[in-house]
Amino acid sequence: VALLALDKPSFMKGFLVGAGAYLVLYFSFSLLGLIPLAVLWVGLEWLRSRQPGSLRRAILFVSGILAGVVFFWAIFRVGLNYDILTRYTSAFANHRTTWHFNTWQERMLHGLALNNVEFVTWTGFPIILLVVIRIVKAAAAFLRRQASRLDSLTLAFLVTYILMVALGQTNGEVQRLYLFLTPLVALISAEELKNLFKNKKSGFLFLAVLQLITIFLIFQLQDFYG
Repeated sequence: VALLALDKPSFMKGFLVGAGAYLVLYFSFSLLGLIPLAVLWVGLEWLRSRQPGSLRRAILFVSGILAGVVFFWAIFRVGLNYDILTRYTSAFANHRTTWHFNTWQERMLHGLALNNVEFVTWTGFPIILLVVIRIVKAAAAFLRRQASRLDSLTLAFLVTYILMVALGQTNGEVQRLYLFLTPLVALISAEELKNLFKNKKSGFLFLAVLQLITIFLIFQLQDFYG
């Protein structure tokens, strides 16, 4: 829905995004990052296009997201006696009992190493390298005012990832909390792979072989139980 709203954001499209976001969070808090991702994407698209009236439409879209979340919060609160804020507070209070850090900064520094290493390793070094190259190109394209929609999505992904690392409340659960990012990683890396190889089939096979090597090395060398 956010993708469809990019051409002409509106309050109603934002409302649908907010409603969808609430329903998603009802099933899993690990998808919380989707909300800032959608907002950031629309904001970056506004910066990229700067068409007449685009700021007003972007504000209406974000307002619609908030309205959608509040509306479904009220529906679930009255109909199911389910308060997502209470559930979130309770769930992450339980999470905090699994690690012992004196300060938020200490926890963030610990997660900065652990979570990034896990995400990069398990996603695969070759794919992450392609994503990093794509991010650099996207940032350069924005500075030159030649950015595409994929460039804005790439930078929205980057900011969302940084927020998850900095503000996340759990360390060492990348396989669950960051899993929804992998489709975006695949999309971004595939775009860069097309640029690197004229023969797309050869490029895909080369990347697949590198990924299989990564999997083999993880299986052989990572201490899963230490």
